[in-house]
Amino acid sequence: MRTSYFREVWNIAKPLVLQYLFESVLYVADTLFVAGLGKIALDAVATALYLCYLIQYPMNACLLSSFTTYVSQAWGSRDLNSIVDMFGKAFTTALLAGSLSATISYTVSRYLIEFVYPSAAVVKLGLEYFKYVVLAFPGSSLFITYMAFLYGIGRTRDATICWIMSDIINIILDPLLIYTLRMGVVGAALAFVISIYSVIPFFHIILRRYVPLRIRIRRPDMIVLKLVKNVGLPISVERAVVSLLYTSYAAIIGRYGVEAYTAYQLGLRIESFIYMPLLAYRDTANILIGQRVGAERIEELPEILRTCELLAVATVVVASVLTLGFTLLLMNIMLPELFEHIQTLVLLYLLFASLSDVGLALKLSCIGAYQAIGKTLISTVVDIASMGLLRVVPSLAFYMMRLPILAVWLTMSIDTATCGLALTLLFVKRLYREPVKFVKSCMSEVSS
Repeated sequence: MRTSYFREVWNIAKPLVLQYLFESVLYVADTLFVAGLGKIALDAVATALYLCYLIQYPMNACLLSSFTTYVSQAWGSRDLNSIVDMFGKAFTTALLAGSLSATISYTVSRYLIEFVYPSAAVVKLGLEYFKYVVLAFPGSSLFITYMAFLYGIGRTRDATICWIMSDIINIILDPLLIYTLRMGVVGAALAFVISIYSVIPFFHIILRRYVPLRIRIRRPDMIVLKLVKNVGLPISVERAVVSLLYTSYAAIIGRYGVEAYTAYQLGLRIESFIYMPLLAYRDTANILIGQRVGAERIEELPEILRTCELLAVATVVVASVLTLGFTLLLMNIMLPELFEHIQTLVLLYLLFASLSDVGLALKLSCIGAYQAIGKTLISTVVDIASMGLLRVVPSLAFYMMRLPILAVWLTMSIDTATCGLALTLLFVKRLYREPVKFVKSCMSEVSS
């Protein structure tokens, strides 16, 4: 690994790692605040969030991958006019996408919450929470679009500042609305909504420092449609299908009872300290490889991807050790009552998750590289096939065979590790050996 590549990758990834770590702090803080309302409230909010994963997050993934790819290539070729022109179309696209996502989510909310956790008390609180969270969806899509433009021009530090501002506002408002104003789960939802919309003006001010933008409502044209079709749509479909598989996986765990489901939800949020920073290397690979493609320096792609993968794996090792230590601190000193009766289950879940996140590190770095060159179909197919065949189907079989919950969690490790290794083997062969020929063939497909 050349020192210059290491320094460049780390300079881009460092603020993103901080950004995603702070998002993990928000997840855990939000979980602890809601947990103070009782286990029913905790399960209700966690279950309602699967609607976000299923509909809104795939929509945002489409916007982020599409516009980051476009802007990074335009920035690499120093084409500011194209970036300015795209912004007006992206602004309109984001508002339309967020509004559509909100409408669909609200329409199907009851059915999906009942599917994941068929408890009357959980469904009632989950719906009460979700009907306010859905108000944030148009703003969330705008938020992500601004992030994509800042990522594309390599200003990850500025994007991180805005992201962390939003998280801090959310954390401050949570106890105020939940407990001081006694709004319960509705307070948690409104804290999220306010935190999203309050930072959008700051995004615009910061982006204008680098690109002469102004807000103009423009209709999405064929360029946007092609970009979404060839880059964003496969990612969006992958997120939607994988989210549905995650929802099914959570529903299977919910059939094991309250303790298993609560342990899974707590473990998942604590695990975010491990897997969330890995998203930084996906975004870094997307940014740097996209810029290299725009500048026609394709021969540098293999080394950039290799550097992202190595740093991502190193991050998993460090984050796993620190997270397990933090969990023991929570269990034994800070909040022992929260983990009553489920300490062992949470620790076992985190051990399985830590092992699987090494594969996740490879997988996300490869996905970022292929987003940058517009080749997202392979990662989509492999990810969906792996999760369906190696996680959800075996988990359902294990549940029907009355095997313990540990067997279900083992499928998670097998799925993620297998998917990461498969993507690496598939991508490395052509990208490392014939980068110029391969990237040009991918770009010709995207432009068609």
